[in-house]
Amino acid sequence: MSPRARLPRQDCAHCGRHDRCTRIVLEEAVCQRCTLRFARTAQPCPGCANIRVLAFYDTARRPACAPCTGNEAVYACTACGREDSPWGRLL
Repeated sequence: MSPRARLPRQDCAHCGRHDRCTRIVLEEAVCQRCTLRFARTAQPCPGCANIRVLAFYDTARRPACAPCTGNEAVYACTACGREDSPWGRLL
């Protein structure tokens, strides 16, 4: 049995869909569809003003980017380091 098959199904904290939640975004488990939605909607971070995926909370409990919260930038492109998606749906 593969590791993916063993993931329990639960309600996604973002969309409510009952599915396998593969990531933690804003301290809640989210499904793959919502993970991609977060990755494709980078916004200006309130801490540094860079366009990044706001998947973590800062000390003021505002959504913020990984570097501003001391987390690893899991949504950054391995080739260029960008977190926004300049070509739309392609990641």
